[in-house]
Amino acid sequence: MISIAVILLLQVYSAQCMVSSGRAGHGFVGYGISMYDPNCAYSCRSAISSSALNCSTYADGAEVADMAGMSGMGAASTSGGCYATDDTFLQTLAYCISTRCDGKVAVYRLEKWWLRNVAGTKEVQPDPKYSYQQALARVTEPPTTTLVSGDPLNKTSLVKDADYIAVFNAQEIFEAQEVLYEKYGQAILIPKIYTANGKHDELLTYVSNRIGVLSFANLPLIFLYAGRNNVLLWLTNWSHSTFILLHRWIAYISTLQACIHSAVWLQNYVATGSHTTESKLQYWFWGIIATLSMSILLPSSIIPIRQKAYEVFLLWHISLSVLVIAGCYLHIYYRFENQWGYELWILITIAIWGFDRVMRILRVARNGICTAQITTIDEDYIRIDIKGVASGVGHAYLYFPTLTWRVWENHPFSVASTLLPALEDSASLKKASESDLESDRARTSDKASPSDQDIDIKEISSGSSNKSNHLRLPPSLALSFFVRARSGLTTQFPANGSIPVLVESIYGTNEDLSGYPSLICIAGGVGVTAIMPYLQSHPGSKKLYWGVRNAGIVKTLESSFHGIDKEVFVGTKMVIKDVLEDALANASPDGAAVVVSGPSCMADEVRVLVSQIGARGGRSNIKLVEESFTW
Repeated sequence: MISIAVILLLQVYSAQCMVSSGRAGHGFVGYGISMYDPNCAYSCRSAISSSALNCSTYADGAEVADMAGMSGMGAASTSGGCYATDDTFLQTLAYCISTRCDGKVAVYRLEKWWLRNVAGTKEVQPDPKYSYQQALARVTEPPTTTLVSGDPLNKTSLVKDADYIAVFNAQEIFEAQEVLYEKYGQAILIPKIYTANGKHDELLTYVSNRIGVLSFANLPLIFLYAGRNNVLLWLTNWSHSTFILLHRWIAYISTLQACIHSAVWLQNYVATGSHTTESKLQYWFWGIIATLSMSILLPSSIIPIRQKAYEVFLLWHISLSVLVIAGCYLHIYYRFENQWGYELWILITIAIWGFDRVMRILRVARNGICTAQITTIDEDYIRIDIKGVASGVGHAYLYFPTLTWRVWENHPFSVASTLLPALEDSASLKKASESDLESDRARTSDKASPSDQDIDIKEISSGSSNKSNHLRLPPSLALSFFVRARSGLTTQFPANGSIPVLVESIYGTNEDLSGYPSLICIAGGVGVTAIMPYLQSHPGSKKLYWGVRNAGIVKTLESSFHGIDKEVFVGTKMVIKDVLEDALANASPDGAAVVVSGPSCMADEVRVLVSQIGARGGRSNIKLVEESFTW
């Protein structure tokens, strides 16, 4: 009795251990897809179908099983045509359904199930010889013989209660678990009716399957959080850097889940001796490709690689991601033929990726082909002005297709200004700028000590403001960006001139810090451009602390900081600890906001110091905002 129950239950779950063919479903299990509805009818058929029929065929020494999970385990192979025409099978099944489904399921639903499932679950299959009611009418007297599961079925028989209940409970609980998983997105292991010798393998199977589906469910989030057009950016007002961090961690989790899923099934197949057969199937092949691609993505995305060879990393990252998505989809397709809706996680992922790419194209197309005016400020910094592009605060991605064969290459830059003071000619500007820089260097070199080099903007710009006034005309609509020329694409800009540019804008918004009476801004180099909107819009007291290598960019941005209290550190190290302690000590007791934008080391230091100073002073009303682009 116990061994037969185990065989019946293993039969139900055999569809989870090999390729399963059947009708394509639409939706998720419980949301458009029903696995066993009505379960009483499915359970009757499962309990009977392990028996050979008069029209079954045999293969010596072979164990033949219906891939849809409808046939039992044995040496007989039963075709759909055999099921559809065998009187004994049809009458036994009809009588079982009438006794088990009586009063629970409407007759029209039983007729519908009968027509679709008696012969099997394939898309195209023969219709049964009789309808459900016709087959039942042929049972003129209640059967007296009880079918022993696995024995040949050669006369109309009763289905043993133990066999029926074992299959019914297994199927009901399995589907209930699938519905709960799809609803809550997490593995829920429900106690099942199983004998002791089946618990270990059954538990491993369910853990592996649930982890595998969880890995799938994480894929849409991975792609959503990496995208520029992430709807959650608009709903939460979190920074893109925050979502990139979440993108990484969810990718770690999803990869670990995929590895566990693969490892458990590998162990299962090796232990049961089926690895040689299964590993030759296409679903196995594509599953391995997906898991390996995910595993390679992690070590190839470490910070040193991203920093030293970002464009190579990006191309490699996208290529492997395509393999992951293709591998996952084909793994499910060749495994289940889209019966149970697992492929929808992949389709959602593709839709998210496609939406982001389409939105990028539309944003670029809206601005068309523009012209970027390049002006060299000094040996470190470059100014980029793009006339005629309407935008707000935030950042934009710029493409310079004539500078590289990688026409898709683009980089994010903070918008420093949306109004451009028109200049008579770039040569005059360059000459005046070089003259002013020489004057500034002369004054700076006369300082007695490094501390004397903490120059206020007014000091370094007052001597030259009158000289450049004759060059300025009324401002025009434009986007202005400031770039530090380090390596890669930025080193290919012309010293002064114009080049074609594509503008993908505008992204990002600034947090509303008006509820904090005091605003403290810490900036490093061109990071000041991300802070400018906060300084220009904040209604309370505000102060800027800005560390910069050369005075050229300070002079260029002079008018943008008019009337703002500031300390500028040119060519000397800004001691952030002293700056923050002094600023927070003088800040309003009703609340202060600290905004930092600059190198990652600066942001890290500010984050630690704000926490320490706030804890030491017992202040919980300090807000920290980091403005940065990180990958």
